Amino acid sequence: MIIKYTFWKIKDIKQYDEILHFKGFTLLAINQPKVSLRQRLKELTAPFHAELEKMAIAIALAEGPVTRENYAIYLTKLAAIHQMVEPLIVAMGDWSLYGIDPAIRLRLPLLKADLEALDRPYILTDVTLPISMTWNFATAVGMMYVLEGSTMGGQVLSRKLSHITDTEGVACTRYFQAYGENTMRLWGEFCQFLDRFETENPDVCNQVILGACAMFLMIHNDTHELN
Repeated sequence: MIIKYTFWKIKDIKQYDEILHFKGFTLLAINQPKVSLRQRLKELTAPFHAELEKMAIAIALAEGPVTRENYAIYLTKLAAIHQMVEPLIVAMGDWSLYGIDPAIRLRLPLLKADLEALDRPYILTDVTLPISMTWNFATAVGMMYVLEGSTMGGQVLSRKLSHITDTEGVACTRYFQAYGENTMRLWGEFCQFLDRFETENPDVCNQVILGACAMFLMIHNDTHELN
């Protein structure tokens, strides 16, 4: 619970990083050789994920009702986040060495298509990352872990939100549908990549976890006030 508290109270990732080291978070993250990186990511980000699920907009999306207007606002917020992080993720490492093509995993085009269908076209703007930390391939891997993991829950949400359609009756859920019939396969490939990354880069796994936490922080800070 201490981790959860410090995460949601600290806005500057540098302060957060210091607290994590002080509280032993990073030590916990890297000194569990018998626990896989995937399992550590799941367990150590679980409190942050739970906070997102408590947000009013998350409850409305999952259980209803969510208005068309609020849905469009939510997608606009997500589009701004993807606009910030997707170029960073692509640029931060040679993904091809691991058989990963980040270009096919970019979801900003899906968000733009949904917003266009909702008659709320997204206007690309100049944006900067709202937090400060050292970005590298490992932190980019953590960020992608969060975004790729969201495609799993997105499959469920796409069905729940299928009633939100464009003028031709097509559901405005392209973002949540993610990669369609290829979603499970791509998630499986990403999990295999995480296993290999851990094997070849054991000393930076804590940075992967910090990147994942930073990604959750960005999503929370941009969307927690929505209803």
